[in-house]
Amino acid sequence: MVTFQSRSPGNCFNWTTEYDTDHPWGGLDNMDGINKTQCFRWCEMTVNCVGAAIRLASGSNSTGHCYVKENIQFYYLVPVANLVTWYCS
Repeated sequence: MVTFQSRSPGNCFNWTTEYDTDHPWGGLDNMDGINKTQCFRWCEMTVNCVGAAIRLASGSNSTGHCYVKENIQFYYLVPVANLVTWYCS
């Protein structure tokens, strides 16, 4: 089980979800071997996190590599298969 804690979690109440589109750069940290829920919660509990992306190994319930981000840019988007991205909107 993965547990994430923060002194001051984020306060976003409206998240947008995108599939198969990467918003490169803006990373705070990354971790391999966690699932979508853990990736999303990690961002929610991380100071300055405004978005996260996870590249899944295979299938919607698998684990993958998660990136939490302090900046989501929209000027350069990259198509990436099996990627789920969330950002505060």
